Amino acid sequence: MSVWDFYEQKAKDIENEYPDILTSTRIIIENLWNIHNKMNVDINKHAIQNPKEFDPEKQFVLVYFIRNIYYLISAYILSSKGLINPARNVTRTVYEQILRSILFITVPEEAKLLYDYLETQKEDLRKAIANHPRRFWSFNYITDILYKDKKLEGHKNFYAEISRFSHPSINSLWSDFGDIILVEDALRGIQGLTYNALDVFQMLFSQIISLDLKRLIDQTKFMIGIHLKEIEDFKPNNI
Repeated sequence: MSVWDFYEQKAKDIENEYPDILTSTRIIIENLWNIHNKMNVDINKHAIQNPKEFDPEKQFVLVYFIRNIYYLISAYILSSKGLINPARNVTRTVYEQILRSILFITVPEEAKLLYDYLETQKEDLRKAIANHPRRFWSFNYITDILYKDKKLEGHKNFYAEISRFSHPSINSLWSDFGDIILVEDALRGIQGLTYNALDVFQMLFSQIISLDLKRLIDQTKFMIGIHLKEIEDFKPNNI
């Protein structure tokens, strides 16, 4: 059996075993793509009518949101074929970009510092960032600002778990070959991250998107809520 035949068969096994979560996630990803297309129209329209550049936090959040759409699509495709470890590796990036978006919304000065650094490379900014050389990429730096107590512990535990799939490991070796028992968990994770990605986008852009797009985002979040019942709250509790 060729590699393509093997994973096509595995995809059929997954569809037979998990039809409901697979179908609901497929619809959510399709909605996400439609959101992507409608968002492009609304953002371009806004840019024409308001030529002033977005504030740094809006620029970063928009970029991360667009990137997350492509990553979530990729994670779904991988999960639907049974490639669970690569899918979780991809969702780690989505998770990190959501957290960094929340940091920049909550503390816009952080976004401004990174923006100015990237734009100017000034020595004083280099010195400021040198005190925290990984401040914008460090999970601990971001979560220690945003969270405390059980919420902080929950994020650290989740990150430790998902990071196991991004480093050399023997964990879940057979889930990418024969097993399909982790597919449902991977798909639920994709849905939860999609909800939070949409939630973060709405925090900054709800005032400039069309009513049609607002409805589609709300419908998609409602659909995710129906399927997951409970969704992890990413809102800060340390500010």
